[in-house]
Amino acid sequence: MKIKTIIYVALMGVTMAMTTGCNEWLDVLPEDKILKDEFWESKEDVEGMLAAAYNATREGVHAMIVHGEVRGPVLKAVGNDGDARKIDEFDILPSNKWTKWSNYYKAIGYANTVYKMAPTAEANDPIFYEGELKAYQSEALFLRALNYFYLVRTWGDVPLITEPYETDAQEFTMAKSTQEEVLNQIVADLNQAVSTAKLSYDKLEYVKGRATQWSIKALLADVYLWMDNYQKAEEVATDVIKNGPAFLTPPEGWFSIFYPGNSVEGIFELQFSTKYNQKGDLYSWFYQSPLFRVSLMFDTEEEPVYDDLEDARRYGSVYFGEVYKYWGSAPFTLEPVEVFKRSDYERDANWSIYRISDMYLILAEALTEQQKFGEAVDILEELRAARGIESSVSVSMDKVSLEDFILQERTREFVGEGKEWFDLLRIAKRNNYERKDMLMSAVLINASAKDLPVMKSKLTDPNSYYLPIHIDELKNNDKLIQNPYYEDVTKI
Repeated sequence: MKIKTIIYVALMGVTMAMTTGCNEWLDVLPEDKILKDEFWESKEDVEGMLAAAYNATREGVHAMIVHGEVRGPVLKAVGNDGDARKIDEFDILPSNKWTKWSNYYKAIGYANTVYKMAPTAEANDPIFYEGELKAYQSEALFLRALNYFYLVRTWGDVPLITEPYETDAQEFTMAKSTQEEVLNQIVADLNQAVSTAKLSYDKLEYVKGRATQWSIKALLADVYLWMDNYQKAEEVATDVIKNGPAFLTPPEGWFSIFYPGNSVEGIFELQFSTKYNQKGDLYSWFYQSPLFRVSLMFDTEEEPVYDDLEDARRYGSVYFGEVYKYWGSAPFTLEPVEVFKRSDYERDANWSIYRISDMYLILAEALTEQQKFGEAVDILEELRAARGIESSVSVSMDKVSLEDFILQERTREFVGEGKEWFDLLRIAKRNNYERKDMLMSAVLINASAKDLPVMKSKLTDPNSYYLPIHIDELKNNDKLIQNPYYEDVTKI
């Protein structure tokens, strides 16, 4: 699909905001005139388009799982999604449906439209004040930045589009920008957005499900860590921990992150609600007709991931290969074995993008990379204490050992949350892929004897860590060049 067509679909296909969403600010939009000045008459028009941007981002959750986790060692693609299994196995062709990036650009298209056209509505609406306008634009910048962050971590270099599609004459068949250029745009957007975003809202669903200064800072800390700007990552993560409204729960409150969701630990969650007809598929993807299960190598008796019996996450994360947090309603018990399944009405778990434990682990990693090992351990122990673990962190005080421990802690904390592959890649790519062997070892642990040589050969080339551009994009945009590893299709 042409970039122009992506944006066209994004702008002309608006039907619902956060889809008949959980709140009255979400109105049905017309399917034409979206970029005409006469359409932008009030702040309600801005709200509707902004909500469509949130909805498009929410529609990308399935891709976020595939792109962010299934190539890692823990979460595996199963079921009837053959393309996801191919991604999992590094048997990736440019025809694979999961190499399409259209949904991310759809959300970006909505965000670009809000940012560009909202001032027109503000000029036409006498009760639409500048402070409200700037806050809406901040939300648009956050959503644009979030979707671009997924794009650069998944494909590397991607087209950078910051203007909405307005006319057929407008040129959106464009070449890729470098990952560095896109990341710099993300940082610029977020630093602009944070100064005018709201601190909070009057409804819990908004506080956790719309951009605030704190969710913008959470994303910024993550981006800085990806960019190896450890001092900035430390500063921003520390700010969110010390001054933000989210905080670690005691162990008995840990499961509230997932049921009912929007907990005190939440910073930004994509909202789902059966009550408001917002369909959530996490229950079916992870339990009812599972598309994703954890690897047989995960949490074995010989190598337990949850090595402390008091770890609250042990009784709420994974139940016999299934990611329990999306289909349970309370921590399960082992003696006697008892699980607590959600009712039909409760199969609408939110998708957590950031919660306060992200900030603790980002901070610990940033401190580690600056060789502030003692401070990093203190942060890890504070997080683990909130999970019920009383024992001290026992790890060598060196960078590699602490990196490995943090990766293990992130697995314990975030299994099934679309983060593990990005975590491995972030650490592996530093200093010209200094820790490539770590990533390879993690991925190859699940490889069969017959597949091991081929997978190992592929993984020796770091270009294979990024997905190819889908063949449809290449056909429709003659300015795109296939990502390096996939230029010769015979390689794959």
